[in-house]
Amino acid sequence: MVAVAGAALFSWAALVGMPGISAALAGTSDPPTASSPSGALTGRLSVLQRPQTPADELPSGLRLPRLGQGVLIPALTRLVGTPAGADLYLAVFTAARGKPPFWSRSLGDQVSLISVVGQRVALTEPVPAVDLADGSHVAIVGSSSQYYVGIVPDGVARVAWTLAKVQGKHRYVVNAQAANNVVVVPFHSRTPFLLRATWYSADGTVIPTSDDALRHA
Repeated sequence: MVAVAGAALFSWAALVGMPGISAALAGTSDPPTASSPSGALTGRLSVLQRPQTPADELPSGLRLPRLGQGVLIPALTRLVGTPAGADLYLAVFTAARGKPPFWSRSLGDQVSLISVVGQRVALTEPVPAVDLADGSHVAIVGSSSQYYVGIVPDGVARVAWTLAKVQGKHRYVVNAQAANNVVVVPFHSRTPFLLRATWYSADGTVIPTSDDALRHA
């Protein structure tokens, strides 16, 4: 099922001392190391490996909805699209510290999509690198103009999303290209539910997806 993001719909000192994370929090362009909390994410999302530019930074004073996320890592935000007049960012957060958190903190940092339209902000539920294999994570964000969004790991060139009405009626398939590790598709209110997601590589090979991490969380 498609998730609704944010209002629109999908110890700190110890962290600073860990390899790779200090540079990220300081706003430098040094990528996290493979052993850092963000290393697994940057290893699977090449958009996070390119240097951050001023356009990639979130607007100052932005108030994010609370979806159980940890602390935003400023150096790991990237502008990944501008659909329907919105600014869409890929963002990384430290592991949540809920009681208990949904995702184990041992899984490291978590990635999310943030949609900004004026003062309206939507946030998809942050997930760790181990859950990037789940093709069913598709959210609806936006305000007056809404759209489906999904994060895909490196190697996914396009997706096929089968959408439908309640009880699977009036289903149809949307094919969309991936860019900057993100897929964006205009929202259709007549078919708001995701039935199936299929990933393809550049040569058309099907890339397996799995929700094992979510089921075992």
